[in-house]
Amino acid sequence: MLNHNSKVWIVNYACAIDYYLDKHKQQRGVLTPGGKGINMAIVMALFGIKPTVLTFLGQPTKDLFLQLLKPYQLDLVSFPATTQTRINVKLLDGAQTTEINDVTPLMEEQAVHEMIAYLKANVKPNDLLVLNGRFLQRDLVKLLDVAFSLTKYVVLDVDEPQLLQLLNQRQPWLMKPNRDEFVAMVNANNSNVDQQELVQLIKQFQTTQNLLMSDGAQGAYFFDQQQLLFMEAIPPQQLVSTTGAGDTLLGVFLANLLLDKDPVGSLKVAVNYASATISKLGVVNSNDQIVLKATNYYYL
Repeated sequence: MLNHNSKVWIVNYACAIDYYLDKHKQQRGVLTPGGKGINMAIVMALFGIKPTVLTFLGQPTKDLFLQLLKPYQLDLVSFPATTQTRINVKLLDGAQTTEINDVTPLMEEQAVHEMIAYLKANVKPNDLLVLNGRFLQRDLVKLLDVAFSLTKYVVLDVDEPQLLQLLNQRQPWLMKPNRDEFVAMVNANNSNVDQQELVQLIKQFQTTQNLLMSDGAQGAYFFDQQQLLFMEAIPPQQLVSTTGAGDTLLGVFLANLLLDKDPVGSLKVAVNYASATISKLGVVNSNDQIVLKATNYYYL
C-alpha cells in the first residue's frame, strides 16, 4: 500500500544546468540545477518527502551541477555519462521563455547496468518509482522492464513518442503528460481538439491507472478510471517562466497523496505551487512563502 512510509525513487536520466538569460539584458544570467527529477525532488522536500534521485552526470559540467545542487541537500546517486552534463538555455523575453535544450547525453551500457543493479538492490514492492525526462530509447526500454518488475507504483513523465508501444500492455500507476503530449499520444492525426473532445479522449484512456494531465494556464485534469477531476489554475503573481511548472505540479501532487490527502486536496495544493514556480526562475523552494489560494474544481 502506498503511504507516507513508501520510499520515493526518481530516475532523472539527463539532469541539466538551466541557464536563464534575459534577451534584453535587463538582468544578469542565472544558473540553476535542472531536470524534471531534480525539480520534483526539490518541491517534494518541502512536504517532508525526501526522494532519492538517480541520474547520469558527465564532466566538465558535472562539478558545476553538483555545486549548484548543494544548497538543496538532495539525496543524489549519480552514474558516469560519456558526454557532459547538459547546459540548457532559457531565453527570457518578457512573459515568453524560449528553451534551447542540449541533446540527450550518451551513456555507456555498463553505466546503465550499474543503475539497474542499484534499483534492483534497493527498490521495494511498495516504493514509488518515477521515470521522467528524455531517455535514449534503448535505455528507456531496459528501465521500464526493471521498474515494472520491482514495484506496482510506477510513475511516468517521459518524453517519448513511442511510449505506448514500449509499455506493451503494462499499466503504470500514474502518467503525467501535458495536454499537447497527451493528444499527440492518443490522437496523433489531429492535434486540434476542443475541451469536449479532450474529455472524451481522457475517459477512453486506459493505459494507466491514474492520469494527471497539465493544461497550462487552464489548469489540470486527474482521472482515476472512475472520475475525471478538473482543477482550475491559480493565476501567477507575475509570469516569469513556465519552466518547471509541470514538474512542480507532479511533485507536489504526489507528495500530498503520500501524506494521505485525497486527490482534490492534493491537486489544489499542486496548482498553487505550480503557480508559484511560474512567478520565479527555477522551481519553488524553501525560501519561498506560499499562501494557498482557493480555486474552482469540477467533475466532468
